[in-house]
Parts: sequence; structure tokens; C-alpha cells
Amino acid sequence: MLFSPSPSVRFGGSVAWRGWARAGAGAFDTWSWSAGAEIGSGRMPFRFGARGGQLPFGPGPTAPTEFAVAVGSGRAFAQGRALLDVGVERLERRGGGLTERVWTALVGLTVRP
Repeated sequence: MLFSPSPSVRFGGSVAWRGWARAGAGAFDTWSWSAGAEIGSGRMPFRFGARGGQLPFGPGPTAPTEFAVAVGSGRAFAQGRALLDVGVERLERRGGGLTERVWTALVGLTVRP
């Protein structure tokens, strides 16, 4: 789903169910969701979002879970034909009595002819 109340503000989100339980032992049906926003138009918008849900495979009797938040921005060059995106994400996964925490640096480059 995408909602844009103005040219400089956009919101998006999704919810998904996936049927993995038929894959065998240690597989689970899962729910996942995500939501985010982009504020600012022009050459350098600010972006932020969150996502979470369950993972389809795990060692315990219930599906492992994950939750992440991210922030970032982008910059357009060459009349919009080149884009550089940067961001950082904090992720936490839990399941089977274990917890995993991760920081991820995100970098993207798009070049159009």
C-alpha cells in the first residue's frame, strides 16, 4: 500500500502471510509486516521504516521472530540519472532461546543512460 498526501511525503506498508508449514519439520506458517516513509522531495529525501514478523524455519516449537528499524537518505546526480542511496539498519532476531542483533550499512548506486 502506498499513500502520498503531498509530493514531498510518501508512506508505504505491507502485510504478508506465507504458508511454509508443509515444507516439513521445523517449518512454520508466517506473518510479516513493514511500514516506512519518505519525507522531502528533490535531491535528498529522508527515509525511515520498520519491519517485523516471523521466520519460516527454526529449531524450536514456534517460529523465530525478527524486528528491524532503518533510516537513510539518497542523493540525485546528473539530472536524476545517477542516484546514491545510503542507510543503516538495526535488526534483532529471536528464536529457540537465542537472540541475534545486527547493524547493517546499506549503500546503493543506480545509473541510468
